[in-house]
Amino acid sequence: MKNNVIDIQSGKEALQSLKVKKRKNNLKIQLKNVLKKSLHVSRYVLAVALYICSSSDLI
Repeated sequence: MKNNVIDIQSGKEALQSLKVKKRKNNLKIQLKNVLKKSLHVSRYVLAVALYICSSSDLI
């Protein structure tokens, strides 16, 4: 009987750790997407800034 209780408990813990891992992976994926978006934005801003600088007589 004790073994069954331990198995159920460890099964619950394993399930919990899987959920936590899944949540962490989701957060990582979201973070990557945010970083990609911000990278695209910063590239665009950089390109616009370079264009403005090259078109004016600053250089």
